[in-house]
Amino acid sequence: MRISIGIPTYNEQDSILALLKALEMQHLNGYEIAEVIVSDDSSDATPTIVKDFASKSMLSIVLLHHDERRGAASAWNEIFANASSKSDVIVLYDADVIPARDATMLLASSMEDEHVGLTAANPMPAYNSKMRSYGQRIAAKASVFNSSWLRRVRLLGINQYIAMGRAMAVRSSIAKATRIPSSTIAIDLYMQCITLEMGYEVRYRDDAIVWFKPVESIEEFISQVRRAVVGHRELAHLIDRLNIRLPLKSMVVEGLKASKDDPLGLLMLALAYMLYPFYMKPIDSRWSVARSSKGLSLNDVEGYIDNK
Repeated sequence: MRISIGIPTYNEQDSILALLKALEMQHLNGYEIAEVIVSDDSSDATPTIVKDFASKSMLSIVLLHHDERRGAASAWNEIFANASSKSDVIVLYDADVIPARDATMLLASSMEDEHVGLTAANPMPAYNSKMRSYGQRIAAKASVFNSSWLRRVRLLGINQYIAMGRAMAVRSSIAKATRIPSSTIAIDLYMQCITLEMGYEVRYRDDAIVWFKPVESIEEFISQVRRAVVGHRELAHLIDRLNIRLPLKSMVVEGLKASKDDPLGLLMLALAYMLYPFYMKPIDSRWSVARSSKGLSLNDVEGYIDNK
């Protein structure tokens, strides 16, 4: 099976190198990474870092750079359009994550079943407990709790939170036939809905782990939550038409279960939500970047040693 990797980037100079190194070290079990496509709108050193890495890498890396910011939907569309027609699957990674060494293989392997069109990964927080300030601890612990809560929800079965993550695999034929509206915020949910509408199955791979760094700013955490809420509201008609809306009771029950494992996390989440009204800023598909979630290194996660 041939895999195209797609990475949308916007000012990712602190993160992109770790992701590219991780992609070189993936356990593929006979699968092949045919190419890595970076759709870039950066004004920082990101394109220079990608070009330098590509010049020495065993991977075939294609950099598509733009001088203005277009938004993630446009980046995904560009990746879909430029992915090789010989690839069977496109695996999309956020630029600030690090996939576990078998994540790419596990995501792609689900496509061996011809009925599956999209597979979502399991985003896991790489949490640093040595936060310097109280505000950092509130935001990070709230983010960790939110992640645990959503994982429980994903394990219930297909619902609107399955593809609300930082990595997924899409069957190439579906990607090639799709154009995401440029104003779409919840692009992952949009792709899940389109896949279901085309008659394919959607799967969640709990064993396909991608590591992310929790935000350390309350403002950034609230921005992430609000973006998700607005994005899901915009696609409510698709959620209801496909009958994938998770019952409120199930959401509450799983939240209570998560709180038994992490009561402090629930408290921090509640404190963060109390501040929600103070961060009601307008958002669009080109949302503000959470800078504190950048800079995750290979040495911060399991299974890697960064030899520089």
